[in-house]
Amino acid sequence: MKNSEVPVPPLKPFKVGTEELNIDALLKRDYDDVREAAQVLPAVMSYLGWQRSYHVEQKYLAEAAIKETMARLTLRYKMDGLDADGYIGVKPTEAAIEAAVLVHPDLLAAQQRVAKLARIVANLYAQIDAFKFKIELVRSGEATTRQAAAHDLPSDEELENRSQKQHTGE
Repeated sequence: MKNSEVPVPPLKPFKVGTEELNIDALLKRDYDDVREAAQVLPAVMSYLGWQRSYHVEQKYLAEAAIKETMARLTLRYKMDGLDADGYIGVKPTEAAIEAAVLVHPDLLAAQQRVAKLARIVANLYAQIDAFKFKIELVRSGEATTRQAAAHDLPSDEELENRSQKQHTGE
């Protein structure tokens, strides 16, 4: 079985609003030469790089929102007590306030936003790396083809045909 026949699940498209970038098709596409790849892939990588920067910025802002939420809740509980959020009769000790802050829905939502943004950022880094590897594969494939032509070496197809003939005894 050739490596190209190994089943690889399709990559999910990268979606921003109503726009969609078909990562799977761009990575699996056969580029005839490095010039063709150079027309498409750098623009895709630039777009993904911009998205990565934007999402890194959003992640920093979301991390700041976690700190702000914790501070706001801590001050509220210290000033107003814990009764307002259903902790009736609970003495507002430092430990009780800290526990109430940590399970507050506003804080949990802020933490989930940071986690989601971290996943998006990691995915964007991986996608950009994949496109870098794709360009290198096209470049090395083109270099191999030029070397083979310069030294009159058989193509992959010719080698495959020779191998099949040897196995069948022709």
